[in-house]
Amino acid sequence: MKAFPELKDKDFEFLTKSVQNPDLIFSHKLDGTACIMEISLNGITLTGRGILKSGEQQDYTEKFPDISYYQGYQNCELSCTLLGEIVIFDENGEDRFDLLQPRLVRKKDIEEFATNFPAQFIAFDILELNGRNLKQYPLYYRYEMLEIACKEIGIYTALQAQTSETKQHMINMMLEQKWEGIVIKDKTSVYDKESYKYKQTFTEDVFTEGDFRSGKGRNEGLVGALRCYQYIDGIKTDVSYIRGFSDSECKQFTEDIAAKIISESNPLILEVKTYKRIQPSQKFRHANFLRIRTDKSAAQCIYNTGKE
Repeated sequence: MKAFPELKDKDFEFLTKSVQNPDLIFSHKLDGTACIMEISLNGITLTGRGILKSGEQQDYTEKFPDISYYQGYQNCELSCTLLGEIVIFDENGEDRFDLLQPRLVRKKDIEEFATNFPAQFIAFDILELNGRNLKQYPLYYRYEMLEIACKEIGIYTALQAQTSETKQHMINMMLEQKWEGIVIKDKTSVYDKESYKYKQTFTEDVFTEGDFRSGKGRNEGLVGALRCYQYIDGIKTDVSYIRGFSDSECKQFTEDIAAKIISESNPLILEVKTYKRIQPSQKFRHANFLRIRTDKSAAQCIYNTGKE
């Protein structure tokens, strides 16, 4: 999958052409965790698509009993393998990874968290239906089978757009920061064929006072991530640990912190690249270092939410 972290001119050009191309399908990229759902007469299993350090895939079946033991799915008479996203929506209908993250690492009180922060499985592809392998069938046919299966099971599918009007609406939702991004696929493509993922990123100015997390490997004991702040609605707020430093920058920052060149009384201003903010904390999602700003002060690292 190709990811374009910034919507530059060439990306806007590609998106504009894609809107008018009837062979390309847009879908809503949700802010959750990718998951494989297998439904059979033996029950439901949920498997994360990421690989753990042990080389094994993450088993989500017991972590999300609100999905795996949902009675509506258990009564299903068909068997299938679905690809999708586990997400948690807030009261405003926004997908919130910050609400999902505690459940991904939860080892106790799982039932309590499932009650307080219920998750949903949103399907976006189907690989197998009643013993029939669908991977080599074109995407448009898999979508037809996906709709049939999900209607019977009672599972929601990810929003899709195939007309120029609905595609443009998806782009607008992303640019207005209401969606994390969009995924573009050719409707004739077989499974695992190349697709395009777009996320809009933003640059922000932040300041650090020298608090850091140690790096790993060759940078163990050196700065691996710097805690950074902004003044949000006038209040000094921890927005994220910033990463993305070179080896030489890790060493230099470590020396500067030890020498008090970077400190609470002498903060360092950084420009960072980030995706949308996590609500309601306003913390950054996946923030990375771009450059040092010697032309700004900590007082200029501000963000206004517009809330009174």
